[in-house]
Amino acid sequence: MLRQADLSDVPALYKIEKKCFGRRGFSKAHIIWTLKNPQGSTYLYYVDGHPVGTVMLRQEGEVGRVVSLGVLPGHRRQGIGAELMRQAEEFMRDKGARVMLLEVGVHNEAAIAFYERLGYETDGLLEGYYSWGEDACRMRKALPA
Repeated sequence: MLRQADLSDVPALYKIEKKCFGRRGFSKAHIIWTLKNPQGSTYLYYVDGHPVGTVMLRQEGEVGRVVSLGVLPGHRRQGIGAELMRQAEEFMRDKGARVMLLEVGVHNEAAIAFYERLGYETDGLLEGYYSWGEDACRMRKALPA
């Protein structure tokens, strides 16, 4: 089951961020900011009544941006990430976005391959993008009308 998240979901979102990204995951304050942002939207994916995945989005005009995508380790490779991305793209397309953008660490080969399977293409390198100094690949996918 997939549903839009709200402020009551901050503990679940924070747990997923920490389990997926460790100390590099978003803080509770950033999650709250994302949920309150009128250009933002966050979804949670549930299995057997438990949240196991999330996607955080932001709309920037005709651009939909994936801010964060995380699936708990025990639930990966089951299509949950792909479903979250499909829903994210549909939501952004319905709001007028014509393209989806995201950033992924250059060393995260599994994530890069995942996004490529979904039709994303690398269109740039962002040097020192992350606060810890790692470079990121910017990836893009056109959203058909």
